[in-house]
Amino acid sequence: MHKIIKCEADDLRFVMFNHALHHRQWVKKSFAGYFSINYAHTGFVRHRVDDGLERVLHAPVAWWTWPGPEFQYGNLVAPGWDHYYVCYAGDLLKKWKREGWMPPQEASTAWRHPQDPEAFRDKMLALHQHIATGKSRRAMLGLLDLLLDVNEGDVSRDSLGERVRAIAASLRERPAEGCDEDLHADSLAVSAVHFRRLFLRETGLPPHRFIMDARLQQAAARLRGSDSPLKQIADECGFFDEYHLSRLFRRKFALPPGAYRNQARQLGASFSRPD
Repeated sequence: MHKIIKCEADDLRFVMFNHALHHRQWVKKSFAGYFSINYAHTGFVRHRVDDGLERVLHAPVAWWTWPGPEFQYGNLVAPGWDHYYVCYAGDLLKKWKREGWMPPQEASTAWRHPQDPEAFRDKMLALHQHIATGKSRRAMLGLLDLLLDVNEGDVSRDSLGERVRAIAASLRERPAEGCDEDLHADSLAVSAVHFRRLFLRETGLPPHRFIMDARLQQAAARLRGSDSPLKQIADECGFFDEYHLSRLFRRKFALPPGAYRNQARQLGASFSRPD
């Protein structure tokens, strides 16, 4: 819906607004001459500003645009996201910026998770109604209320990086179970390729090498702390057999498992294993 209204006493114009259920679109544009607040109540969007890092923002999440940079956001995957937005312009925004009402124009943090998602959605719908019926003063106050909620939102809650690190921590605790990349990618609403890229960024290793390193570290701990036979340790840690474990163990620690165990016991707590 596109409708332009002007507040009675101040220069504030609402350029366009809409609500789209199960929205699937990819936006790539610069917003010349106006600002916007976007809100996904369900689903997720990929988000990027200029040549910065692409992030996946999981609903409920609000993000905003301003004149200048190129913004890219959206997704084309069914069922899409429940999308609300409002676009606005005018000299009044300069005053609001000086007074701290406008959200920060920082590409790396240009989104927030509302503290009360249901209330935020209802406020957005009420603002749409005020704009559609020409209630300019109520629309201005409604926009100020949304901006306040945006500024009080949480930028880090449920961030994609945190979720990837949580997956990595779980994998390190149970490396024998392996890593189902497709399953983890689906849980994050990203492709398997993008999951591998994110995993490498957050852990420094691709998933398969991370799992193998975790298995070897777990095997080393079992060698140092138990009398279990090598075959049992290999089975418990996810190796094909003791020969597979021995070959990889020697490559990482520069010692065969038996010699590693003996040296660890001789040196006791002062034993330091190679990286």
